[in-house]
Amino acid sequence: CQPPGRSMETTQEQALIERSRGGDVQAFNLLVEAYQDQVYSVALRMVRSHAPAEDLVQEAFISAFRSLRQYRGGSFRAWLLRIVRNATYDWLRQPQRRRVQEGSNGCLA
Repeated sequence: CQPPGRSMETTQEQALIERSRGGDVQAFNLLVEAYQDQVYSVALRMVRSHAPAEDLVQEAFISAFRSLRQYRGGSFRAWLLRIVRNATYDWLRQPQRRRVQEGSNGCLA
């Protein structure tokens, strides 16, 4: 029986993380499968639209794979969720920047 909110055993998770750090894409895919629903839920709650949430999840997992060497231990789940939150915040800020830039000279380009 797993504790609530945990997708896999910590020892199994750590082994997959180490293999992923070594470039094992199949190991990382197992981590994706374990956490994709939780990561998607966070993105969907923040953007309230399925298509952008799916894109953000993909972006977050790509970013996580590229940044695995920077993962310092602790909760892998929390690390992943922070990555998707940050990607989502960046996405949410983009339309604001465009509106500000378009409106700065009084023209709506």
